[in-house]
Amino acid sequence: MSIPTHKPPSFAPDSSRKTDFAYRERHKFYNSRRWKSLRKQYIQRNPLCADCEAIGVYTPAENVHHVVERLEAPELAYEWSNLQSLCIPCHNRKRV
Repeated sequence: MSIPTHKPPSFAPDSSRKTDFAYRERHKFYNSRRWKSLRKQYIQRNPLCADCEAIGVYTPAENVHHVVERLEAPELAYEWSNLQSLCIPCHNRKRV
């Protein structure tokens, strides 16, 4: 008697996504030298999560978030006033 083998579920990103225009554009933006430089400067000057800090909790920020989504207002993508330092949990809550 043969035991059926089942392929375990794959958690790798869907390869068809890589051809999606929005995915490519997002990847291009967040990997650009200009964004990486701005992000680094912003985190250095704003090292704490803004949302946590607002409630008296001091958590290191790991992400830089666009207050107004960059796809909604591309002209604000590099505007310092449109950025916010966030920890990963706070950033994930805003992205939902």
